[in-house]
Amino acid sequence: MRTLKMTAMTVLIILLGLLLVHWLTGGQQEIVDRTYEPKESAMPGNPPLPNTVAGFQAAFDDLDLYDWGGGDGALTTVLEDGRLVWFFGDTLTKRGGIVWMPRNTSIVQTGRKMHAVNDGVQVIPTTEHYVYWPLKVKETRRNHITVWTEKIKLTGTGVFSFKRVRPSMARQARLKVLANGDMKFLGWGEWVPQPFDKYSAPPDGEGARIIGPGHWGYARMVHYDLPLANGKYLVTECQNWDDGQTRSTREYRPMLSAE
Repeated sequence: MRTLKMTAMTVLIILLGLLLVHWLTGGQQEIVDRTYEPKESAMPGNPPLPNTVAGFQAAFDDLDLYDWGGGDGALTTVLEDGRLVWFFGDTLTKRGGIVWMPRNTSIVQTGRKMHAVNDGVQVIPTTEHYVYWPLKVKETRRNHITVWTEKIKLTGTGVFSFKRVRPSMARQARLKVLANGDMKFLGWGEWVPQPFDKYSAPPDGEGARIIGPGHWGYARMVHYDLPLANGKYLVTECQNWDDGQTRSTREYRPMLSAE
C-alpha cells in the first residue's frame, strides 16, 4: 500500500511539473530529441553544377592532363548529394612521356571542380584477359552506383586487339563513391540484357561522322540528367584521330554542345 501511495505521489509531482512548464512558456514547448545524430543528408549541399556548355567546358579545361587525358563513352549520373559522376571507356593519359590507356575511367565533379577518380587509373578491374566497357551508370542508393558494362576479350597488345564476348548482355559492377571523390569497387552483380535506352551509350557506330581529314566523332550522347539554363541538355560527342600526327591527349576529350 505504501508503494502505491509513493507511485501516485510521483505521478502527481510529474503532472504538476508539466503544468508549471506549460504555464511558464505560454504553452510553447521545444521538444528536443536527445538521441538525434546528424545525418549526411542534413549537411550543407554541394555547390551547383554548371548550367551552360561553357561552364562544363571550363571544368574540363581545368582538369590536369596528368590526371586524365581524354576518353570515350561519356556517361553521367547525378548523385543525391549533388555531385556528378562521369564514366568513360578507353582513356588516353600521358605521364612521364608514356601514353597509357585504361579501359575505363571515371571523374567525379563537384560544382565546377572535376576530380579524376583513383588518380585516373582503371576503376572497374580487369579479370584475366577481359576488360569491361561502361554502357550505363546509375545511383542505386546514396553514393552507391551500378555500372552496366560490356565484357571485352583482349586478343593482343594493340589498341584494337579485342573482341566482344556477349554483345547482347551486360555485367553489372557495384561501386561506392567516397567523400573525397574516389571510388571503391564493391564487386560484380548480375548479367542482364544490355540497357539500350536514352541514358546508355549508343550502340557501336551509331552517330559516327567525319569531322575532317583523319578526324571523326562518335558515341554522341544527350545527357538528360544535365539540363542547361537555355532549356536544352548537355551533349557530348567523342572524337578520335587517324591522321598520323602526334596530338595532345586533350584533343581526345569529348566535344560539348547543347540540344
